[in-house]
Amino acid sequence: MRRLVVFFCLVIVEFLLCSAQEKQHGTVLFGDPCERDVNCIEHAYCRIQRICQCEQYYAPNPERTICLATAGLSCVDDFTCGTMSNAVCRQNVCTCKDAFTLDINNSSNCISSKLLCRFSFDIRITDELMKKICERLENSVGPSKEGDACQKRDDCEEAMERAICIDNKCRCITGLRFVNETGKCIQARGRYNSCTKDYECFLDDGTPNVLQCKNGECVCRDNDPRCSKG
Repeated sequence: MRRLVVFFCLVIVEFLLCSAQEKQHGTVLFGDPCERDVNCIEHAYCRIQRICQCEQYYAPNPERTICLATAGLSCVDDFTCGTMSNAVCRQNVCTCKDAFTLDINNSSNCISSKLLCRFSFDIRITDELMKKICERLENSVGPSKEGDACQKRDDCEEAMERAICIDNKCRCITGLRFVNETGKCIQARGRYNSCTKDYECFLDDGTPNVLQCKNGECVCRDNDPRCSKG
């Protein structure tokens, strides 16, 4: 009996140690210099071994002390989406609650849909007409990939999340890359950065399909002359 108790104690200790290692993170703030991922605050990584950046589907708060969850983050319950405002975990993805929509200037913030459908006219608009206007906006066809035509910033952000409208074309925000696998602009990860999928890995100049995600890290593909392994 005593041996059994000791065995279970060892199992519990090992589990706690592994959990601590998985959640290990540092204190270097978003935008500050770093050398490795473990130097950075929670939900951040060290981009090109130079500067701390928030992980994909996380964004910094104004003070740069926290990386907040944003729409599109994978989740198992509402707790994962807790740093977003007015958000829930629906179909394993953080999204805005019913009657709320994503703030085009802050992907961690969901605002009341009524605010977006509040227009100033000389005449009073009935609730039914307001509803039809909002439904028409909701169902309108917009851009779906980088380079598609756009008229305003939220055209691109609604489709690709971290994208803006520049010269009437949708472009990913600086440092992000559009990938067909997700149809979104994602955080580009360079050599030796942590990763989960091959499509997350890019060379510093943005070239795709040269690096691969191997053992949780972006590394050169075998025998690819475009990638120096030095």
